[in-house]
Amino acid sequence: MQHFKCPGPAGTLEGCVTHTESPQQPWALICHPHPLYQGSMHNKVVSTSAKTCQKNGINSVRFNFRGVGASESDYVNLEGACADARAVIHWMAQHHTAPQWLIGFSFGSYVAACMATSGTHLILIAPPVMRLPFDTLNLPQHTTVIQGELDSIATPEATTAWVTAHTDQPIQYMPIPEATHFFDQKLLALSQAITMTLSSNGSNSQN
Repeated sequence: MQHFKCPGPAGTLEGCVTHTESPQQPWALICHPHPLYQGSMHNKVVSTSAKTCQKNGINSVRFNFRGVGASESDYVNLEGACADARAVIHWMAQHHTAPQWLIGFSFGSYVAACMATSGTHLILIAPPVMRLPFDTLNLPQHTTVIQGELDSIATPEATTAWVTAHTDQPIQYMPIPEATHFFDQKLLALSQAITMTLSSNGSNSQN
């Protein structure tokens, strides 16, 4: 794991890179949960996502939003978090390559979705669809939702209703039985779900 700092819109942002054996392999950006609720790039779901990407031949970058860890300034709002993510993507494009995969957990799933383009692959882990304006976003063709069936924060009822309402495009929905919002004692199941998604969408491809 390699730590880095990059310029952000409100100050320096800190992050880390989890490498595979080849920088020519695809890259992912992973976004952490809410900065005001102990969210950070070291969150166990975020770390599991990075390790799973590495095992499947995908390099990954994760970072702390402003006001978290050594990232400067203070959290302000969703727009500020999205601006931070755009700055990290710019850094990735300069030093490595633009991310082909975008992965976000909880609050970070909204930020990841905001960064998505038509050609990217998007994994939303426990997206709080009733709390954040997901309905305003245009999701890419390859979008997967991973949902804990015992999640009391981003409830499966709300998530399945949101997924079903997306009649314009198929969203792959992957429920994990007995998993809470933070996937306590279910990180292996989470890793397996991420692996299935990466494999089904060709993680060893540059496309």
